[in-house]
Amino acid sequence: MTITSMLQSTLPAQPEEPPAEDVILGVDTHKDVHVAAVITVLGALLAHQEFLATAVGYRQLLAWACSFGALHRAGVECTGSYGAALARFLSRENVQVVEGNQPDRAIRRKRGKTDAVDAEAAARAVLSGRADVTPKTGEGPAADMRVLWLAKESFETGRVFTPRVDRYSQVAVRTNRYSVPVRLIGRRVRVILHASHLVVYDRNVEVARHERLIAKGSCRLELDHYLEALIRKPGAFPGATALEQARSAGKFTPVHDAWWAAAVKAHGDTEGTRALIEVLLMARHIPHEHLVAALAPALRAGALIADAVALEARKAAQTEDEPVPAASSAQSPESRRRP
Repeated sequence: MTITSMLQSTLPAQPEEPPAEDVILGVDTHKDVHVAAVITVLGALLAHQEFLATAVGYRQLLAWACSFGALHRAGVECTGSYGAALARFLSRENVQVVEGNQPDRAIRRKRGKTDAVDAEAAARAVLSGRADVTPKTGEGPAADMRVLWLAKESFETGRVFTPRVDRYSQVAVRTNRYSVPVRLIGRRVRVILHASHLVVYDRNVEVARHERLIAKGSCRLELDHYLEALIRKPGAFPGATALEQARSAGKFTPVHDAWWAAAVKAHGDTEGTRALIEVLLMARHIPHEHLVAALAPALRAGALIADAVALEARKAAQTEDEPVPAASSAQSPESRRRP
């Protein structure tokens, strides 16, 4: 018997490591940042994390997901656009990718709307079998056109930021803050900062546009962005910073104040202020100048409800659209006579 065989016979057998448990990945994709979530096959949420939408970010995302267990399946949202590159990367790494469905409305109402919730929902859709659509390969003429479209969309001259909207419905860009619509609280948006202004996008839709602030630590608020919240709590309207800025900018005029005061006198503080907010909401589909022109006659007539102001605004629009009668070029015989 050799020494080697003697050692093998005397050494205790090494226990085999148990196989790693399977995990499922879900990803909510965006243009610049992807949000990933990992769950177990029993549906327990393990973690969620943000990664850059780059080749390095994809590798980091995969390594992070594999640290929780054996990854064989992944649900990826928007595999035809923002998630296309990630879907191809995961497929090359032998991960089965399916199109992650958007969570249904019942889930959104129950759990809210955030990128982390969407990523978790994509993973759960894979686990339940609700998501079973295999994404396209990303090859051929249609894919080439998609790449050209994305490249055109991505060509921007400004600097891009991807901040998250805080609970005050504001985004921080450099050292300043800018408002966005309250429905976007908790969401990550894309901000393109130019020399004189900035534009905020939710996915591909423009949701806000502001003149760029120069002084540090300043904020620029648009009153319209807060109207849905203020109509539920009209008591917060009089002291709102957004109202103060609207007055300074000339968007909230003295005739607004006069109509508001009359409405409060007629209906009380709460209902009178709510009526004014309803008028302000109409500015989304009625030109501002027509709405301002309608407030004065409505005030003179004692019409202190939003519907009456809308009627006066339509009258102002019709008056503006009426053609001006042309002066007659015909001259009387007397005017053609020489003196």
